[in-house]
Amino acid sequence: MFARLSSPRRALFTALAAAALLFVPPQGQARIGGLGSIVRIEQDWVLVVSTPDANRCSPQLFFQMYPESGGDYSCQFLVNYNDQPRFAAGGVQIQVWQNSTVLDGKDNNPNQSVLTADNETVTFTLVMEIKGAQLNFSAINVSSTSWGDVTKLAVNVPYDPDSFQNYKTSDTVKNSGILLGSNRVTSLTLNQVRLIDRSGLSMIELPQVIFP
Repeated sequence: MFARLSSPRRALFTALAAAALLFVPPQGQARIGGLGSIVRIEQDWVLVVSTPDANRCSPQLFFQMYPESGGDYSCQFLVNYNDQPRFAAGGVQIQVWQNSTVLDGKDNNPNQSVLTADNETVTFTLVMEIKGAQLNFSAINVSSTSWGDVTKLAVNVPYDPDSFQNYKTSDTVKNSGILLGSNRVTSLTLNQVRLIDRSGLSMIELPQVIFP
């Protein structure tokens, strides 16, 4: 758990978010006309690194999910560096913020090596879920040759809303990307987003290429 610190100034990234939406019922369940209250959101990401620079800890990437568009909370995932409670090279880190205060976080220490493998593919899934007046944020199924697989990093904080009523994937697209070393990245793709309601019914957003 982190001490409460002020948020560092972050660069914003802009990209056009245009995804077709498909309703996909859980296996064995009949299709329903629409979703109920959304309580879980999953984002699958694929990063392909061409030639990392271990000496400069490059590339570095930053991902952000917002429970509510324009709201006070944000969930953040850092790749190939940590910045709380201080900068550290390598590995991954999750954080939950309320405005300029970090509420909690977790990293993959002691396996925080920097990216070193050429033509490496890094995959991971970011998950936000509301359960029992808690906002749960996790990075699951993180796969990387350089630092090994991370099954799950998870934190939770108190949260009053009982659903993701005003979530927008476009917020993630606009506020995520490559902080350092874009010349060392082949591609970054938001492969799939799943919005899941209380009954388990899901809505799928199709892939978006974030870079190049």
